[in-house]
Amino acid sequence: RTCPGRLVCPDDYWWLSPACRQNSSTCVPFITGGDGWLLEHAVQRALAYSMPLAVGVSASWGHYLDNTADYDIMFYSWEPALHLIDVSPTMVQYPLNNPEQHLVGNRQTLDKMVALQKFVAKGMSKKSPGVFHFVSSLDLGMSAIMAALQDKKQATDGTAAVACRWIKSNAALVEPWLQTMKCPEGQGMIDISSGMETSNPFQFLASHDDAAGCTQCTPGRFSTPYRHNCSEGGSCFESRTCEKCQPGRAQPRYMQDACDVCEAGTYQNDYSATACSTCGVGTYTDHVGASVCVQCGANKTTEKNFATMKKVLVGGSLRWAFKDATADNTSCGCSSDYMEVDGECIACTTGLDCPGMGDIVVQPSFFAPASNPSSVFRCYGSDQKRCPGGEPGTCATGRRTSSVACSLCELGLKAGEKGTCVTCSGGDSLPLVIACLVGLLVLIVFYTVVDTSNPVATSSALLLVAIAGSQMCTLLQQLSVFGSIDLTWEAPFDAMLEFLALFTFKLDYLSLDCLGELTPLTMYLGRVFMVVIFLVVMVLVHISTVLIRHKGEFMDRMPSLTGSVGMVFSAFFISIVSSMTSPFMCLSHPNSMETVRDYPDVICWRWTTHDSRHMDMILAGSFAVIMPLGFVTGVICVICKLPAKLMGGDTRFLKTFRFLFFRFRPGCYWYVVVFVMRSLLMAIVPALGMQMLQIMALQFILLPALGITIGFMPWSLKAANAMDIASTMLLCMLVIVFALFVDDSNIDPEAMATLCVILVSVGFAVLVLGIGYGIVQKFLRSGRPFGYFICHHKLGAGNFARLLKIGLQQTPALKKKVFVDSDDLSDLSNLFGYVGSDTDTLVVLCSKEILTRPWCMGEVCTARMSGTLVVRVALPDFQWPDESFIEQYEERVPDVRTLTAYGMSTELIQESVRWLEKRPTVVFPEQVSALALKGLIDRLLVCKSFGEGAVETVTGNLVATMSSAIKKDGKYAILADSTTMEAACTALVVQKLLAPQMDDPPIVLQQDDTLLPSAKQICLICSNGVFHTAHVVGALAIAAQRNLSVLPLVSEPSFRFPTKDMIHEIAASSPLLLQQCGVEMSGSTFALVVVRIFKEIAIEVNPQDTEEVLAMRTKAVRMRLMGGSVQPLGIDLKQEAKPLAADDTLGNMTTPDWDKEFQ
Repeated sequence: RTCPGRLVCPDDYWWLSPACRQNSSTCVPFITGGDGWLLEHAVQRALAYSMPLAVGVSASWGHYLDNTADYDIMFYSWEPALHLIDVSPTMVQYPLNNPEQHLVGNRQTLDKMVALQKFVAKGMSKKSPGVFHFVSSLDLGMSAIMAALQDKKQATDGTAAVACRWIKSNAALVEPWLQTMKCPEGQGMIDISSGMETSNPFQFLASHDDAAGCTQCTPGRFSTPYRHNCSEGGSCFESRTCEKCQPGRAQPRYMQDACDVCEAGTYQNDYSATACSTCGVGTYTDHVGASVCVQCGANKTTEKNFATMKKVLVGGSLRWAFKDATADNTSCGCSSDYMEVDGECIACTTGLDCPGMGDIVVQPSFFAPASNPSSVFRCYGSDQKRCPGGEPGTCATGRRTSSVACSLCELGLKAGEKGTCVTCSGGDSLPLVIACLVGLLVLIVFYTVVDTSNPVATSSALLLVAIAGSQMCTLLQQLSVFGSIDLTWEAPFDAMLEFLALFTFKLDYLSLDCLGELTPLTMYLGRVFMVVIFLVVMVLVHISTVLIRHKGEFMDRMPSLTGSVGMVFSAFFISIVSSMTSPFMCLSHPNSMETVRDYPDVICWRWTTHDSRHMDMILAGSFAVIMPLGFVTGVICVICKLPAKLMGGDTRFLKTFRFLFFRFRPGCYWYVVVFVMRSLLMAIVPALGMQMLQIMALQFILLPALGITIGFMPWSLKAANAMDIASTMLLCMLVIVFALFVDDSNIDPEAMATLCVILVSVGFAVLVLGIGYGIVQKFLRSGRPFGYFICHHKLGAGNFARLLKIGLQQTPALKKKVFVDSDDLSDLSNLFGYVGSDTDTLVVLCSKEILTRPWCMGEVCTARMSGTLVVRVALPDFQWPDESFIEQYEERVPDVRTLTAYGMSTELIQESVRWLEKRPTVVFPEQVSALALKGLIDRLLVCKSFGEGAVETVTGNLVATMSSAIKKDGKYAILADSTTMEAACTALVVQKLLAPQMDDPPIVLQQDDTLLPSAKQICLICSNGVFHTAHVVGALAIAAQRNLSVLPLVSEPSFRFPTKDMIHEIAASSPLLLQQCGVEMSGSTFALVVVRIFKEIAIEVNPQDTEEVLAMRTKAVRMRLMGGSVQPLGIDLKQEAKPLAADDTLGNMTTPDWDKEFQ
């Protein structure tokens, strides 16, 4: 390394003195260490004494030690030093120290020798005077020190052991010190040979054998006299020792002669303690000097639940707080959240607050009897404030503390506001009186409706009101089931559920307490057998009605009694079952007991000699449940018998059980079983107990019922199906909300309550709207929507009915719609509703078989019962039957039994047929003409002025009328068999439907018309026998001669397209018809014309189809005519085919090739 200062190192490591600078190999190495210890001294001395030195500084302490040990060199060092043990160096002697020279920086002489010093800890002379004296008098030579260092280097047991061995090997030096170790008060003998390298470099001794000095007694010890060999005549040694404090004592200070005794409430279980520990919470000591604390509740099974407590002032009130350092057992007791039961501390029960020391505070809405505070009841219901909480045995004002959960009022009091009981007053019987009057009124209304209603005359509007009302009644009861689920709700939903409880026949709201003391069993029996009371009252109403209105015809009016009773059961079935099964609906309490939900003073499943109320209620309920089960069984039996009764036309059976069927459409009467079973299952859901189980059961009941309703649409009205689906879906949503509310603290109760109110309100709104709509339709609408309902036999007058409807609709004087039943065939049962409720006049088209059609006669019967005006239109083929036909009507028309499902018996149909004979009649002529049609319409417009049995005759000529109405130079013509009424009507229908769509509407060719020269295309109305009519054959022959286009329109489903045999027949019969028309053409050529006509794709145009279908078909006709897609007949009359021989077949013809034509 480079020498510091002005020194120059030739090799950057060694400074060479002048004595050997010319020959460095003669230089003696001199090294020092550190940052150049005494470097300046060595340089000055080398210069002064011409010493051949090479001076250097070791790079590290390790290099320094290695160099001094491995080489014979000069080096700087000191002694005594541990690293000189193995080197054994010889000190270079320089002149003695000259202080004056050293002051001016001349280091040629020796440095001043530094003497070895002895150091002791501050205060050692007082704390350990023996040790201080020993160290002070200690005088060791360098050889002794180096010998100790030699031991240190070789030893492996540390410095303290080396020092101890040295002292023991130099006893002559130690003995004078030992003879002076007489420790003063507050001190004790110690041994400094152990722990010398720790924070406590000595240990106290109990004897003087290893004593090395005295020191003050530390905390946890006390100074006590020590005497050795002080017997008489002996050499006595007296001193003091520092003894440990015994358990139960402690010493926090130095130099003390005694330990302090632990006070009561504290303890110390260890030796040498500096302080006594306080007894922890739950322990105590009642004497001083305790080494352990006594556990409160020792030897108890719940020992860990005991604590020591005291009352402290917090916020102006005294409260229990945990206490330690307890000096007696009076502060022992149960810890907070625990209560004392039979000397044990058990966990505080739900509904109680246990602040500590056995104190119990009952929470609001809970009750605990004073005699057994650990038995806690929850106060269910809407009057939970009857249990205000506080001290056990506390109830609201006027409540019996001896009753379960404060459920009963004191004698002479009734339930008041905020859970209290108030004194009964004179007006307390008014709710009972009003309830009886309302119940009586409801029963009278039910009976009157059943007794006087006529299913045939009932309008759809009233039926909608009745169905919506029944659905609302059911919904109210279903929601009361939801209210039975044990969930706590916020306002306003809680008030809504409380109101809905009225629909389960609960008698709590009638102030019955003012009538005297009524036991729960009495209340239950009154509630259950209220149904029996209803039945008795209904029988009395029935007897009174039969005697007053029906002159004692009890047997004939028995269906009214059965129907009214059944309607009561059906309307309130859920409430009836819920009231009867209420003993099985138990609510659990924190004390593991259960009480009946509707009778909270009755403990469930307790059957003792002192309390058998629940057993009595179960027995009574088991007997009473026979009634709803019998009702369900009866409903199933009725449904099973229904098909046979319908086939047999048993109208008495249907009237008796009409309360089951009137809401549902035919074919879906089985749905009443689904409806009743749904109600039965929902009624028993509250008996399941667990909240989640109840909610799951409700969803399992509602979802299948909803699916069945959507799939089958069983209600008799579309609006009723929609209302049922909507209300059931809202109930399903309500179930989901209930499920979210079970044991979930993250749900906002107010928001959920509001959502429930919204869902319930929407459900009620849907039903109220349905009722309102029905009332408006029945009483408030301006008039019936249909001016005329055309009743007809489809095969006999279907086309004529369509023509009449079009004619009526095109009459400016008629502002209302006209209905033909073929326009709405989705549900035939709706037709009776249209006739009875929505039609001014029923027009009966009396064709040949009209009286044999059950649906037509059902429409007539409905019109008769509902007072709808009826007018007959006698068609040419109609003849009124004799009385024998009416008498044997069921044999002549077996299908009349199908009307039994709609409340129409055979007798009622027979009476309606006789009644129809006396209705006003308009006789229609044989020939269908526009003039006749107009005359018929004119008479129908004034039919209200006709007297009973009046007969009006219509006359007119079609040709004259059509000639004046339609131009004769049109390009399009319609050809039909005008000798057949239905075919002629079809032609007129097509013409009337095409006229608004075409600028050049087609004309209808009648029997005496000829095909005009301007005609280009012909629409042929294809009906049976059309090719055997003279004017049709003549017109088609002329069309072939002019090479016109012919579009076939099929008007009858029974029409058969020509086969080879039929073509053969046409070829044989057509010559005579062509001769009658004055057209020259052979039969075989005309047969070819027919074949060519059906080369075109025919369009079906059946007037008996709905208006929508007819509009679509006539649009297709217009597009074919105006689009030019209909090809001309293209027959070459110059090569007219030869006449057919009698044995010829179309397959043998070669002129032209009939096989090829007919493919």
